[in-house]
Amino acid sequence: MVAYLFGCELKDSATGLVAAAFMALVPGYMSRSVAGSFDNEAVAIFALVTTFYLWVRAVNQGTVASAVACAFAYLYMAASWGAYVFISNLIPLYVILMVAINRYTKRLYIAYTTLWAVRFIGFNHIVSTELLAWNAVFLGLQAWELVLFVRTKLGARMFERLLWLGASGLISAGAAVLSLLLLSGKLNPWTGRFWTLLDPTYAKKFIPIVASVWVTNEAYSSPSIVLISGSGANRHVLDDFREAYHWLHHNTKTDAKIMSWWDYGYQITGMGNRTIIVDNNTWNNTHIATVGAWT
Repeated sequence: MVAYLFGCELKDSATGLVAAAFMALVPGYMSRSVAGSFDNEAVAIFALVTTFYLWVRAVNQGTVASAVACAFAYLYMAASWGAYVFISNLIPLYVILMVAINRYTKRLYIAYTTLWAVRFIGFNHIVSTELLAWNAVFLGLQAWELVLFVRTKLGARMFERLLWLGASGLISAGAAVLSLLLLSGKLNPWTGRFWTLLDPTYAKKFIPIVASVWVTNEAYSSPSIVLISGSGANRHVLDDFREAYHWLHHNTKTDAKIMSWWDYGYQITGMGNRTIIVDNNTWNNTHIATVGAWT
């Protein structure tokens, strides 16, 4: 439904129907939602598409209400999956592109400024290098609005000189501040998820655990276990996971803290009703790495 609304907002109802059909049939999404093992992507992809739909709607309408609704969808996305950094970089990239091709409008300014001002993600937008573009584009928009205002008050020659002087100063100051923050350790370094946004093959090349996913999937995934364990015409399903969650629920204290690899975080919380050390949101990569070293 949201994919249909997204397509309608972009063009027309025909586009919406095509988008909804693709969303309903894409194997990667089906395997993590209605036709496979449930994971946080089942919720997160819905939140992702909803965020982009409301963003386009906010840009088209130029209203604060639509931008606030987009911020709520962004919160939902961030609460369900750590890949919300894609939104935090793609939307600023879209704004930069609109300015570069001379399609900047007041509606775009209202939409982005409102979305930035509703700070649901909080301090992460300041200390995380992955989200640096979020703040940089906001400051850039304010500077651009100032440029548009000053241009109406000055002559063409004076305005051009002032523009070059101001741009050079801002770039130099921004580079200096960024360098100081990185050297002082105030900003977290870019993680694999950010580099994957720029190069989709990055994870496969530089993160060994990703390269081993296929082998692990073939050996231990639910479909392969079901097929291999079957004999003749009989089908035998191994229900170890749910049995493990059931055991945790009945054999541990209600205030127990469960440490496991992050893949099972939401499932232990939802099906075992126990608090976990790390979950599928994966916003704290250092914490997850520490848990991985001890499990």
